[in-house]
Amino acid sequence: MAGFFTPEQIEILSASTVRVATLAELAFASGTMRLFAGAGVRDFGGQEWRGLGGLISIDGLGDMRTTQANTVSITLSGVDEATLPKAIGEPEEVVDRLIVIYWQFLDSGMQPVGSLVPIYFGLMQSPSIDRSEASDDEGAVCTISLPCEGLFVGRSKPPRGRYTDRDQQARHPGDRIFDRMSENRGKVVLWPDFD
Repeated sequence: MAGFFTPEQIEILSASTVRVATLAELAFASGTMRLFAGAGVRDFGGQEWRGLGGLISIDGLGDMRTTQANTVSITLSGVDEATLPKAIGEPEEVVDRLIVIYWQFLDSGMQPVGSLVPIYFGLMQSPSIDRSEASDDEGAVCTISLPCEGLFVGRSKPPRGRYTDRDQQARHPGDRIFDRMSENRGKVVLWPDFD
């Protein structure tokens, strides 16, 4: 652990109260959006992050030391109507795009200490939208939920092809990397050969 965290971060982690900001970097097709669960606009790791206060929640961040495809869900509450058409009508903007969730340790003055610590890598999926009914004293509230699948989600899928010349020619005509593959079946190669 001493090689991963800086001495300042280790000091913060060993204190009785640990202050941390949770950051989400969403790589949409049109550009990257950086959000955090706080207020205002802050500089973390040399980048500008926009705070959403209590409007954002991240569920499913647990023990990430396994090789399972953990699913994380990001929920934005109180979203304005202008955001909805973009979330509904353009799936290529979101689906299978990278999301990285970080921790940024903070000192007692709420200033960043050390570099960002990535805690989750995943791929965004199609968002779902929930609209509550308007009441007499409040308007309708829109909530967007963005499910994200871990990078191991495709681990059990079959490969897209075989390591044969025929498959390689179908994908990349003229590429000759596998044209002698059949000759090497059962071949014994002595290496290193010092004779």
